[in-house]
Amino acid sequence: EPSTRIQFALGISMGAVEIQSGNMLRGWAVKHIRQEIFKKLNISGIVTPTVGITPPEIPPAALRWGESNTPLLLKLMKYIFLGNLCGFPGISIPVGYDEGTSIPIGLHILGDQWQEAVLLRLAEALEQQLPRRTPPSFVEFLGKD
Repeated sequence: EPSTRIQFALGISMGAVEIQSGNMLRGWAVKHIRQEIFKKLNISGIVTPTVGITPPEIPPAALRWGESNTPLLLKLMKYIFLGNLCGFPGISIPVGYDEGTSIPIGLHILGDQWQEAVLLRLAEALEQQLPRRTPPSFVEFLGKD
C-alpha cells in the first residue's frame, strides 16, 4: 500500500528532536485548549462541520492503488485536526445531505478530555431536534417497524 509506505518513510526520517518537539507542541496545545477555551469560556463543546469540504469523487487510479493526497486531506480534516492531534473526544451527527451529490453532511462536536458523556448528551439533544430524513439512495433491508 503506497500510503502506508509513505507514512513509514516519514516516521523513519524523524529524529528524537522532532519527536520531542512534536510532543511539546501537543502538550502546549492541550493545556491551552483546556484552560483558555473549555474552562475560561465555560463551554461543553466546540461545534463545527465534520469535514471542511464536500468530499470529491475518488479518482479511478486511486480505486486500485489508493492515493496520498495531503492537500485534500488537510482540507477535509480542517475542523477536526486539532482534536485528533491532542486526543480530545469528538462526535459527529448527521444533519442533512449535500444537494448536488447526496453525500451526508455531519455536525462535529469536540469536547474536553474525559467528557465523552457530555458529548453523547449533546449529540442526543441535537438529534432529537433535527428532522429524520431518508437518504436519497436508501434500501430497506430489515423491513419497517
